[in-house]
Amino acid sequence: MSRIFINWFFTALLILAGSTCLAQTKDLGEQQYVVVKDYKPVLAESFKISDAPGKDTSTSTPPSLTYSISSHPAPTSLEVSPIKPVKIKDESISKLYHSLAKIGVGNYGTTYGEVFVNSTRSKTSSLGFHYKHFSASPGLKDVGSAGFSDNSASLYGKLFLDRSVFSADLNYDRNVVHYYGFNTNDTMFDKADTKQRFGNFNIAVGLKSNNIETKDHLDHDVSITYNTLSDLFDATENNVRVQGSVGKNYSGRYFMVKSFYDYNGYSRTGYDNSHGLFSIAPSALLVNDGKLNLTAGLRLDIDNTFISAVHFYPEGNVSYTIGGNIITFFASLSGGVEKNTLRSLTLTNPYIATNDLGLLLRYSNNQTDFHGGVKGNFNNKIFFAADARFLDTERLPLFVNSSFAEGIPKMKVIYDDATQTQVHAEVAYHSAEKLRLSLSVLHIIYDMLHEEKPWHLPATTVTVSGNYNLGGKIFVTTDIFFRGNTFAPDPEIPGGIIKLDSWTDVNFGAEYRYSKVLSVFVKLNNLGFSRYYLWNSYPTERLNVLGGLTYAF
Repeated sequence: MSRIFINWFFTALLILAGSTCLAQTKDLGEQQYVVVKDYKPVLAESFKISDAPGKDTSTSTPPSLTYSISSHPAPTSLEVSPIKPVKIKDESISKLYHSLAKIGVGNYGTTYGEVFVNSTRSKTSSLGFHYKHFSASPGLKDVGSAGFSDNSASLYGKLFLDRSVFSADLNYDRNVVHYYGFNTNDTMFDKADTKQRFGNFNIAVGLKSNNIETKDHLDHDVSITYNTLSDLFDATENNVRVQGSVGKNYSGRYFMVKSFYDYNGYSRTGYDNSHGLFSIAPSALLVNDGKLNLTAGLRLDIDNTFISAVHFYPEGNVSYTIGGNIITFFASLSGGVEKNTLRSLTLTNPYIATNDLGLLLRYSNNQTDFHGGVKGNFNNKIFFAADARFLDTERLPLFVNSSFAEGIPKMKVIYDDATQTQVHAEVAYHSAEKLRLSLSVLHIIYDMLHEEKPWHLPATTVTVSGNYNLGGKIFVTTDIFFRGNTFAPDPEIPGGIIKLDSWTDVNFGAEYRYSKVLSVFVKLNNLGFSRYYLWNSYPTERLNVLGGLTYAF
């Protein structure tokens, strides 16, 4: 029954399709068509792989592998040809000469001579001798005889031990001057009476560590110095100084202790005075990381010049570098007792009256010394520094003139408390070894407690220096010194003040090296021909010319 129904269904379908086709306007022709039902896509059932493993993989049993390597060296032949080594030319060691002698003469009866004798290269020791003579007899207008003579001789040596260096020095100085600060138009003194001579003998021995192999060693530096001074007016001075320092690295910091004891005995006709000064100063380098450097410490000074006194001073230094060592800022705070001896005073001013009944050797007490500033370089040729300093000092030594009523005019020493505010600037230019130039300016503001002025101390000083090397044959030097106005009390008028005008001193020098052992030189001092005063009533020479030879052997 179903088959008959299906046959009738398809027959009706064909008849209907045929009637539809006849309805077309275009004749289809004799074409045969087969009509099937529409395609219906059906996806097959998918098979999914399970995420969970089907077996236990917590343990595994790797298979046992067995293998062997059959090695057969390949026959080769190697022929090595010798290579000629490259020879580096040895750096020549410059020849050292044992001795150097310099002699010269100039106007004002100037004579100059200097000799150096030294040992050459040695790993165990060094020894040397030096002698210098310089004298002149200038005839300065309207003042007394200003002749002078300076002689010095030194014998020095070092012994290089395994971890330290032993040194010894023996020195003798003989200096002659004349008290020429008087007007010869109205006053005359015998030349022999104006003569002053200082004889100074000095000996020093020391031992200093030189251990650079380990960082944990104990650094030390100890020395003993004896100095004795005498003059033509029965003034004598004996000085003994023992000093030392020890330092050690500990936990990345460096600790140090410095100490000294200084004994000074001074006597003149009818007067004797002895006193001592003891000092100890522990410190620690707390930070040093390449940029920041910080040191802190304390200083204790005990002096018994006239009344025993104990002084404490903080000590600290800090610096900070930026820009790869281009600019460094720094500051320090310190203080301390500074001794004034007959030797130190006469080195500053040889015209003081050593037989003055009022001459007292008193120590200066720097109660506060604060210093800070900046330094650095613009490049590898230009360097600069600018800093300021505040110094508060008790018993600052000053020099004043004696009166004619006291005999031959000389200089006397007085003391006054003073504060100083210093401003300093410096710039330098270095072009290898060919050209060197520098300019330095210092200005000081003084505030005196009792005295009207800081006698003979200038407020402003300027220094210009230059060196030029022309082909290693000609060497030229120049120095220009400017010193501002200074003041001195009038020794004849109570309360009177004498103004010493500012001055500029221009100096020039040249040396021609004919060979490695022979050269000639000339020096011209005070090219401005100015007559200026370092000390009131004591004028200097005008143009001074000195020429001579240098010979090494």
